[in-house]
Amino acid sequence: MTPRLRSLLPVVALAFSLAGLPSRLLSAQTISDSAEFMIWRKAQTEDLDGMRTKFMALAKAVPAGKLSWRPMEGTKSFHQVFAHIAAEGNTETAMFGRPLPAGSLADFDAEEARLTKLTDAEVIAAMDQALHTLSATLDALSLATVGTPVRYYGQMTLPRVAVAYTVNDLHEHLGQLVAYTRTNQIVPPWSKKQ
Repeated sequence: MTPRLRSLLPVVALAFSLAGLPSRLLSAQTISDSAEFMIWRKAQTEDLDGMRTKFMALAKAVPAGKLSWRPMEGTKSFHQVFAHIAAEGNTETAMFGRPLPAGSLADFDAEEARLTKLTDAEVIAAMDQALHTLSATLDALSLATVGTPVRYYGQMTLPRVAVAYTVNDLHEHLGQLVAYTRTNQIVPPWSKKQ
């Protein structure tokens, strides 16, 4: 063995040891028993329910005349963000194996377009219902089903991974709406001093 090849051995050994790392990390994330699963599921649904409360508080805090406001051309208005959130709640409910909510469309883009056409009051009510249904869907996940792959936006993944994507994305939209309200000199209701 040449000295140059011998000097590469630590690099090759590291590469081979890291090759199995993703599968070890995934197995470390496995929810192993029902008590652990119940805690995980409760944390997810409580987080989603907390966001739903905040989304609705923001929807009520924004004056009707501001719901078409957008920060700049090419971005969504308050109304369109509410429709987007409702579309996610409806289509993701079906992705997690529950029936598509009545009147909803399975295709996300078509569902978002359908919801965007609703009046302000209707789209806010649709968002509330979609998030309520999505929360009930996550609350219905079982230890047996959480390990069964689902098709999430065209990709096969495990429900626990899809839940993480869903919750993270909704937090992003919450931050988006907080920025919208503050730009319009509206203080989110939960931030107001008592």
